Amino acid sequence: GLLHQMTFKALIREEDVDSERNAVLNEMRDTSDIDDRVASKYYEHMFNETLLPRRFPIGKEKIVREARSVDLRRFYDTHYHPSNMHMFVVGDIDPEEIRDLIERVYGDEPVKPRAGGPVSLPESRLTPDDVMHAWPLRGKQLSHTFYQEPAPGFAQVRHSQLTSFFMSMSMKEELESNAKNRHVYEEFLDSLVGMALDSRAQELRSQLGDPPFYGLDWNYLNSPREGCVLDSLTVHGEARNWKSAVRAAADLVSSIVKYGLVQTELDRLVKILLRQFELDAEQAETQESADMMGRLQECGEAGDAYMTAAQRLVLFRQLEPAISLDVINHRAQQLYGFASTGGKA
Repeated sequence: GLLHQMTFKALIREEDVDSERNAVLNEMRDTSDIDDRVASKYYEHMFNETLLPRRFPIGKEKIVREARSVDLRRFYDTHYHPSNMHMFVVGDIDPEEIRDLIERVYGDEPVKPRAGGPVSLPESRLTPDDVMHAWPLRGKQLSHTFYQEPAPGFAQVRHSQLTSFFMSMSMKEELESNAKNRHVYEEFLDSLVGMALDSRAQELRSQLGDPPFYGLDWNYLNSPREGCVLDSLTVHGEARNWKSAVRAAADLVSSIVKYGLVQTELDRLVKILLRQFELDAEQAETQESADMMGRLQECGEAGDAYMTAAQRLVLFRQLEPAISLDVINHRAQQLYGFASTGGKA
């Protein structure tokens, strides 16, 4: 099949490398706009102590210009082998038939690298109904400095093409796989806390004829790619009113941290979240295979447990009685405390 040819039988001809080289160089030029410069500045500031700012996925221009087919062949023969791969199959399938098909197509491929070298064999799993094994980590490990204020304390980008104002406050935490009920319970709490902030921000904007900001967004990302958890709060508004936007956002976040939610507010948000999980479960059969594939790959990368929409709904109903006002307000303080104190919590 095509996938088998790509993974193990690639020709890597010199003329093809030259053709693709120009495509990659064009892509490099296309990614040098202001948005990418802002993203690069963010990475430089947030991950300065790691290799991330100097290892963007597109690579180095010198390597792209000078690489030859013999170099790519060496890389291909070293890293493209079955023991270095995961295969995900999503669809209305018979697992045993798929296993037999995989064995017939790929069974004759050498397990070890064609270029030689050591190899470790990860335990295989046929179905994702349990905690998935995290993909083996290779290369230089990311070493973060957690719970310390970065130096300098902030970074800024100014440019005539930036017509609006963004300010993002972020905090890094250690990465942890989501494999137990307590992890999912925290995920439910985080969803409710995020919904509370979004609801209050929307209410404030609707009450004011000239709202101080366009948006106030919170993101809590468990990111194996960056090797950490990113807790970020971003306010977006007009450049000329940036002080008002920051002040209004800080007041809103501080009010949640200081006073918390009220019971009627929490009850309403729980009902909304429950209904969303019910809809997800009802529409599970219409989920795109690509979306499911992406989620499976994320679980494989992070070592997370994979849950279907129906399983998530059942678990939410079981854990809902444990979602109290005290618990949710304590979680809000944990998540938003750093932003309400100017990043010094």
